Amino acid sequence: MICSVNANNHSQFLTYTKELPAVGAILQTNSSLFLEKHALMQFYLCEQGSLMIKGSNATLAGRADPEELASMLEFLGIFSLKSLDTVPDGWNVCGTSLVMQYAPPDPKIKLPSMVSIEQSPSMSDILQIVAQVGIVAQAAENFYSETCTKRNHQKAEIWTAYLQRKPMATAGAYAITGTEAYLAGVVTLPEFRRQGIAGGLCSKLAEHFHQQGKRVTLMCDPEKEKFYKKMGFFTVQRLLISCKQE
Repeated sequence: MICSVNANNHSQFLTYTKELPAVGAILQTNSSLFLEKHALMQFYLCEQGSLMIKGSNATLAGRADPEELASMLEFLGIFSLKSLDTVPDGWNVCGTSLVMQYAPPDPKIKLPSMVSIEQSPSMSDILQIVAQVGIVAQAAENFYSETCTKRNHQKAEIWTAYLQRKPMATAGAYAITGTEAYLAGVVTLPEFRRQGIAGGLCSKLAEHFHQQGKRVTLMCDPEKEKFYKKMGFFTVQRLLISCKQE
């Protein structure tokens, strides 16, 4: 039986997220901050797993009954699910997402010398860059609200690279727990791409959290695996991306 998460069963929800790289940190961080903010995301407890709904996408830690899960996602208007091995009844596996973990490379990736880093950039500069990946309207408003809340609670840290005060690229830890930092939002403005800026920025951010003793993780499409391997990341898990059949 899938049920909503509340203060009484939140600890059980968290049990299915422990030790899971990336996915665990995301569900732990988001549920600790947004359990009552249903406009941003929703959380559910399955018999053997924890489920997060965000927009039209869902992420599952652990397992759920495929038939019950399909009915629930249909009711909520969800079209995509990321999970380890559960595929809702009537859905197709349409792709994979790699979970990667950081180990310091030798030598480490360096930023171009003309680039400076701001470790507490303004949200307007961050939004200016991430708009390049198509974030618009309500999605931009939700991103702003979610990110500001996380930064205020020390659950996120976003860095931005600048060239003479012009923002060039951004990367951040968007889910920080006591033991892990999950990296995401690696975006470079078009005119500054293919110059090693995003790689250098992401590498420095990963090393920053590694030095704190945290496991540093990210998720990416398979075609970006080589890009992150150059920074010292290695693949630890492959998640299924399931899509609803039309």
